[in-house]
Amino acid sequence: MTAPRHGAMLRRLAAAARRGGLAPLPEGISAAAAAAALDAGADALGEPAAGPTRPAEGLPAARVRIRVDGGSRGNPGPAGFGVILEGLPDGPRITHRAYLGTATNNVAEYQALLWALAEARRRGFEAAEVLSDSELMVKQMRGEYRVQHPTLKPLHAQAASLARGFRSFHIRHVPRRLNAEADALANEAIDGGMGGRPRRPAGAAEAE
Repeated sequence: MTAPRHGAMLRRLAAAARRGGLAPLPEGISAAAAAAALDAGADALGEPAAGPTRPAEGLPAARVRIRVDGGSRGNPGPAGFGVILEGLPDGPRITHRAYLGTATNNVAEYQALLWALAEARRRGFEAAEVLSDSELMVKQMRGEYRVQHPTLKPLHAQAASLARGFRSFHIRHVPRRLNAEADALANEAIDGGMGGRPRRPAGAAEAE
């Protein structure tokens, strides 16, 4: 069987796992974890992802914890973001970073959130908890601050639309020291975009 056919089969198996169609699973492996592992295999084979899927009625929502950070050297200046997705309770751990070119800190923060929410939806997660050290973005997403800057309005609208697609969505502010890994990924992306040599290629996505 060719790699593309393997990839397509893995996508079908992942969708079946989310619907509860692969039961009984081995002890200690949840449907969400099985689906995420199969999706990771399909990713490695280059199989395009289908649209977001939903678990069968009555099954618990697949949960993900997301850490996001964006920044720029100058404001605006060379910018990038870092994202970490952790499937709960035993799903995969995915890291991603990307260089954005010239942008502001706030645009980079929103770009991180947009990528993370879209990826979480693509992987079939239904309940999302987002942690960010951007108080502005968190309060705007929670409706506590109005979005007044014209550049941020469409980004906020896109993020709000993606958030509404989850069965459960929460976003909260955390101190920067508790978001150090996402911050490091963002800085690696900027270093790579500015000609540095980060440990991973800028924009790479990895599942652990």
